[in-house]
Amino acid sequence: GDIVVTAQKRVESVLDVPLSVSVLGAEQIERAHIVDYADLARSVPGLSFTNTGSSGLSRISMRGIASSSGSATVGVYLNDVALTFPNQFFTGTTLPRLFDIDHVEVLRGPQGTLYGDSSLGGTLRFLTRQPKLGAVEGDVAGDLSVTKGGGTNYELTGAVNVPLGETVALRVAGVTGFTSGFVDHVDATGAVDRKDTNSERYHAARATLLWR
Repeated sequence: GDIVVTAQKRVESVLDVPLSVSVLGAEQIERAHIVDYADLARSVPGLSFTNTGSSGLSRISMRGIASSSGSATVGVYLNDVALTFPNQFFTGTTLPRLFDIDHVEVLRGPQGTLYGDSSLGGTLRFLTRQPKLGAVEGDVAGDLSVTKGGGTNYELTGAVNVPLGETVALRVAGVTGFTSGFVDHVDATGAVDRKDTNSERYHAARATLLWR
């Protein structure tokens, strides 16, 4: 079918967009089991992520253009909200959790006219699923794995769409998860004083109200 995008701030077919655009739909994301940004980079040519620690410390490179300090070179948007901040040596790019995503648009740069500063390499747009009028629906998914030298990892996501009359609908989605660490910290004597220091626990929720 026709692939519809909003790369130019309006709804149109991807065939009518005079830009280099890659689009990953929700079905493709689920089928390829894209659960993090390393998976996303393997599915999009010219896109790479370099993580220097835990979440929030990633460096994004698109078309070989990246920045470790100062203005970012890849813009990040959740729907129409900009999440782009200047890079510092001790911080990185803010990246939204990949749950209840309708599709991802990767616009290769430069995108200065449409998206302003920090889009020299390109722009990442994460479009979430929107509420539907007159329909009750929901979904839930889980992921379980084990890290060698670490422990058990899990993630649980869910979403529900509820109509609140003929002209109003509400969609609520959330995610909770835990990633076990595998790096141990040792003291001056060489003894392990903290195990799995790079473990991570995360929670996120999102609510969207549609009034037509």
